[in-house]
Amino acid sequence: MSITWESRRARRAEPTLLWVVDPSSPVTRADLGVVRDIAHAVQGQLPVEVVVTGEDERAAAASTAVLALLATSPEHPVRVVEDVCRAHVDDALDLADHGVVAQLADRRGLDAEAVRVLVGSDAVAGMAAEDRDIARCLGDPADHALYYLAGRDIHRLPGPGSSARELYAALRQVHPVG
Repeated sequence: MSITWESRRARRAEPTLLWVVDPSSPVTRADLGVVRDIAHAVQGQLPVEVVVTGEDERAAAASTAVLALLATSPEHPVRVVEDVCRAHVDDALDLADHGVVAQLADRRGLDAEAVRVLVGSDAVAGMAAEDRDIARCLGDPADHALYYLAGRDIHRLPGPGSSARELYAALRQVHPVG
């Protein structure tokens, strides 16, 4: 049974910073440092959750790579997206090749075989489909977008190309951080 966006949001007991991201996007790649800075600034104060999106085959492969790595990794979700995005955009790696994703896992000291199995699994494909549904519920942002969620309240922070300072100021208007 798929978890709907409404039920997922209702279960969230605490405010969350949500990053809806297409990990195959060059725009996302350009903004990785800014998102990493924001995630670092709120560390310990506000959990960060990643929702992957994107409609084409490249985005789908990158999304399943992110989800398989997140399932086996204690890494921060922004760091996992960063690794996948760099592999796709900078290194032009074929993330549809499960062996390539397993190599990414191995480089991070993760269980490469578990990642290889997960990336091709129905469970991860279902999670990716659920994430795309969530992104659609939020207006299906192109490339990436940050949202502050608190209960049923949703605040979209300034879009791609914003500085960390601009994003942090917008976040402080809706949540006491710092």
